[in-house]
Amino acid sequence: MDTQLLVLTQQFSDVFQQYRDKCRQQLIENALGPGANLGSREFRILQYLDGKDRVSFKEVANALEVAAVLASGPEPESSRPRVSQAVSALWKNHKLVNKETNPADERQPLISLTSKGQSLTRQLNVLSENLVTIAMEAMALTAEEEQVLLDVYSRGLQKFRDKIQKEPTILL
Repeated sequence: MDTQLLVLTQQFSDVFQQYRDKCRQQLIENALGPGANLGSREFRILQYLDGKDRVSFKEVANALEVAAVLASGPEPESSRPRVSQAVSALWKNHKLVNKETNPADERQPLISLTSKGQSLTRQLNVLSENLVTIAMEAMALTAEEEQVLLDVYSRGLQKFRDKIQKEPTILL
């Protein structure tokens, strides 16, 4: 029974992610042109900048580094060059971010979303919200079932995090 639940959960997640990725790609191509693509790091940068004014490159890099550590542990090499490449691609290739000189530290440019970047980010946020709504409606859960599922996943996630934090090499 436990294995069945995990397999079904993984299958549901896979179908959801595949459809989300397909819809994201369509939005990106509509905004940036046929064949255009954004990597996961570019997505995280856009998400981080959403709703913010001008942010230093250092702040963006730190936020992405913290997110990477929380998600999967520290990266083997510095991620700053990768963040720099991603910001440059969003700026030069896609015109989704602005880069301007930081009066406090000229070596650390200030980054912000362009109107095109804001529009795309808004569309991607709406897409995510709509997909979650559709997925929840497809499951046709009652409010009580939804709360039980939320409680089970929240508790399970916390216990799993606690376990791997106490024993990070449990399966190695």
